[in-house]
Formats: sequence, structure tokens, C-alpha cells
Amino acid sequence: VTGVQTCALPIFSIVNDSQKANVIKNSSVYEDIGLIYHYDLSDYSLAEKYYLKQIDLAQYPTTFINLFDLYMIKGQTENALDVLNKGAGLFVEDSRFLLSKGEYYFNYENDALKAEEVYLEAFENNPFDIKVLSSVAAFYYYINKTNESLSYYYRLLTELEGLEEPDEFELLRAYAQTAYVVYETDGLSKALEFFDKAISINSQVGYEYRASF
Repeated sequence: VTGVQTCALPIFSIVNDSQKANVIKNSSVYEDIGLIYHYDLSDYSLAEKYYLKQIDLAQYPTTFINLFDLYMIKGQTENALDVLNKGAGLFVEDSRFLLSKGEYYFNYENDALKAEEVYLEAFENNPFDIKVLSSVAAFYYYINKTNESLSYYYRLLTELEGLEEPDEFELLRAYAQTAYVVYETDGLSKALEFFDKAISINSQVGYEYRASF
């Protein structure tokens, strides 16, 4: 075997069984396989098998999120909700679980009151989280509570504008979404102020938002 060929061998060929087991236990290898079956091959049975195997070995929040999505695709809503609850219990600081749960109640159960309860819990747990603020603001807009929606959009802008290097797309989108809500609460003139801020970040995208308005 040449040196080049030796370097090309898989890592498992140069570690003992104990090291190999430790590598597997502390990696997301089974989730990675599950992702291929889930999103690339649409083999949901095998995807579920590998997600569950991953959870048995080492638990990562993404595994629970992906398994939730898988169960929703399969129409197994009770299993989907159970996965979210388990994930939320294990990863309290990860807002994705409560946000997904709020979306579940709103979009699949048509239960706006329960969804609001969950979204507000997410806000209480992570009051400065960009994704939480954006999701709560959008939720209130969808249920026609524009004053509440605007309050959270203003909080969102405060957080984004306070970052040293904010995600420009997130900030642009927040300005545009705020403009839509401001139009309903304060009129066109005030709304255009926010569209102009979006345009100042990216004129092409900003104008597209404004044109859709």
C-alpha cells in the first residue's frame, strides 16, 4: 500500500473498536444518513429509523426538529407534537421547538389561542431572540392584531439595529414587514419611511418590496 493510498483510507480503518464506538457516539452520523433518506430520497421509513438511532446514541436539537418535520410529512401529528415536547424539554434555550409548536397549533390545529400561548412562552424564554421576535410579530399580523404585531416588529428592529454586524437580509426584511403593518396603523407616509430604510440596504430588493406594496 502506498502512502497516498493509506491516507485515502476511511478513518475507521485506522482506529480501534473502542475509538470507533466513541466517534459514532459523539457524532451526528446517523442523523446525516437520515437527512439523505428524508430530503434526498424521500424514504421516510429509513429516515425515521436513523433519526431514532441518532437520538438513542447522542441527542442534538436538529435531530428532533427533522424528526418533527418527517412526522408532519407522514401525517403523524401526535408523534410530531410528542417529538417537539421532548426536544423542548431537553433544549430549553432553543427557541425552534416552541416556534415550531406555535406554528403547529396555528396552521394544523387552527387554534390561534393555543398558538399565542406557545409563542408568548417562546418570547418569555428568549425575549431578545431575533427569530422569536420575528415569528411572534408575524403571528399577530396574521390574526389581525396589528398593534401587537407592530410592538414586536419594533422590538425586532431594536435588536437588529443594535447588532454590530446585523444580517442585512434580516434587517431589510424586518423594515419591509414593519412597513406593511405601519401602513395599517399609521398610514402610507409613515410606512414609506421603513421602505426607504429597506431600500438603503439593498435598492433592488427594497424596491421589490415597495413595488409589491
